[in-house]
Amino acid sequence: MFFQFKIFTIAGFCIFSLISCAGLEKKPAPCSEQNLSQRAELYWAAFTSRDWDQVEELIDPVIRQESDAYIRSLRESKPMAEYLSFREKNIEIHEDSAVVTYELEIKYLHPMLQGLPVQQRPAVDEWVRRNNQWYIVIKQPNMMKYLESIIN
Repeated sequence: MFFQFKIFTIAGFCIFSLISCAGLEKKPAPCSEQNLSQRAELYWAAFTSRDWDQVEELIDPVIRQESDAYIRSLRESKPMAEYLSFREKNIEIHEDSAVVTYELEIKYLHPMLQGLPVQQRPAVDEWVRRNNQWYIVIKQPNMMKYLESIIN
């Protein structure tokens, strides 16, 4: 009888331990691609609405200070284009870095370019993951490449 009580007690303890440990189980990390897609959408929504504070928060913290002058110029300038829409086309993730490709629909506002029809333009952004969060790696625009893309 004592032996059966001992087995019952040990079995009960084991079951109780398993049940309590199940509650401590880590929740799975959110899907990296889904998380990146959401962050990229947040970035483009902020960029197109000229919410520069939100854009700054999404910039890679390692280069954020280097981007201050660029963000300041965006804050102070008149918009050169109206972004009518953005659509994610592709995401490529390689460990803690990624490339996201979009299709942008742009209407140029500059007086010399206003006559152009609405443009469909690809955009490619580099992203980096730091502390399990995705950040965009802002690169200063190259005006020569930009003008060539409009002409061609």
